[in-house]
Amino acid sequence: MKTCLISIFLLTLVSSAAFGSDEKLREWIDSGSWSQGVEYCNQGLFDDLSRRPDPRGISAAELSRAATYCAALASGKGDEFSAGWWWYTAISLDLKTAEGLLPEMRKTGLLQTLPAPRSRIASDAGELKTGDKVQLVSGEIVSGTPLRLVAHPKSAISMARLMKGVVHSDVTVELVVSRNGLPQQPLLVKAQALPVHVLYAYHLLSAWRFEPAKVNGEPVESLYRLTVNSQALR
Repeated sequence: MKTCLISIFLLTLVSSAAFGSDEKLREWIDSGSWSQGVEYCNQGLFDDLSRRPDPRGISAAELSRAATYCAALASGKGDEFSAGWWWYTAISLDLKTAEGLLPEMRKTGLLQTLPAPRSRIASDAGELKTGDKVQLVSGEIVSGTPLRLVAHPKSAISMARLMKGVVHSDVTVELVVSRNGLPQQPLLVKAQALPVHVLYAYHLLSAWRFEPAKVNGEPVESLYRLTVNSQALR
């Protein structure tokens, strides 16, 4: 019994040291350590999540909180692209949690400018099969040259640990692809996946790059809907 209690105590200490993502993120926000915090968000956060005793049990609210803090750190660093992406990640996971943290972050001068809210478009933007159609952010479908995926980075080993034992997972996301080929404003369409896998899918998609859609030979913002499955997440 005594040995068991000692083991539980040690596990608690290790867990609080290794998995205290919130504490780490808040310390970097409070100290203005923007670069260190952003670096952690891009990799260390997922290392910590993968080492949790049960990463699949992590709530959407906890992950939304972490994503909001990562948005704040990117904002402090002046990286509006990453700040916007992390913010949309946060509101996709748990809107109430993210919005609840926003006033506090803004009091410190962070997240002052965020992409405007938007609604999902009903049609499947990523599944226009004719080859000469583009769906604009207004939802209008026009003639043009569809966007093309040109860079699709692979996942890190530590992130792939989050998929261990998962037979099937699907995360469908709608993106705005900018005129310079950057994915923006991701919205969750549907997910047959756990919250940690949604976070993971969003993080992978943030590194995708596109040749933008064109209308009358000029780059335009367009919509793209796609599903990231368990194979892509491994």
